Amino acid sequence: MPVQYPLIIATLCQRLGLGTYAISLIAATLLGLKLNLANIALLSLIVYCAGLLASATHLGKPQKMMNALANTKSHLTQESLIAPFVCLFLFLQAIDGWFITLSPSILSIVQVLAVVFSAAFVWSTGLVYQLYARPAWKTKLVSINFFLSAITLGAVGTYFIAIYSNLDQLNELLYLVTLSVVLLIAGQLYYSKYVSKLGYGVAINVFDKELVVPYTCWIITGVITPILMLIAIFFAGSSMQLASTLLLSSILSLVFWRMFFFLASKIIKFFPQYESDMTTDY
Repeated sequence: MPVQYPLIIATLCQRLGLGTYAISLIAATLLGLKLNLANIALLSLIVYCAGLLASATHLGKPQKMMNALANTKSHLTQESLIAPFVCLFLFLQAIDGWFITLSPSILSIVQVLAVVFSAAFVWSTGLVYQLYARPAWKTKLVSINFFLSAITLGAVGTYFIAIYSNLDQLNELLYLVTLSVVLLIAGQLYYSKYVSKLGYGVAINVFDKELVVPYTCWIITGVITPILMLIAIFFAGSSMQLASTLLLSSILSLVFWRMFFFLASKIIKFFPQYESDMTTDY
């Protein structure tokens, strides 16, 4: 499949926005960091809505979008039903202390529901791509990757905000960032091995001509750079330059990984009988 850039922008914005709010809430609640959750929720909401708009443009005409949502059992429809609730609870968190003041108990409910619906949205988005006709996508590894990347982008985004806000005592948050980065890298390397063993002539060699550029760029931005940045942070201490580089590399790595993800989605030809049937389309 050709690279679908609107969908790359959409999933990037969605995972960055929702992940950052969720991890910021965890950092503020469990790690005691004095983060401004209202401002973070507003920023997350804006980024998330930008992702929704990018996703809508992928469908083109409004009629196509309505047709795509006509099947109430589809994951795309489920995703669309979850989205308003994500927006609602992020909005309520964002205006708390500005236009309204929620009681602590109500605010806690709003925060929990925002995270629950955000997680459900990310998981549903992963399920949308699990198509039988594309064996590289028909695996739970896709949803797991979506979830891990949201956590990683969220952890890195929260760390960047904490550095920008001049907060200290960030060791525990840094451990979370490191763990999420390691898990994401491990998951993506495992997926790379998984697609190399697919049958029906759709096995993927990540260093094939059409895949080598995005995959190599992912290795640079998604493996080498974050590891080097984390090592530098642990030995030299936190700084705005290192945090910015880590965030930028995390964003770029997701873009390159998604490019690889689309290009790797070869279409299976059902009931192959001859060698010519084993050829695939991109």
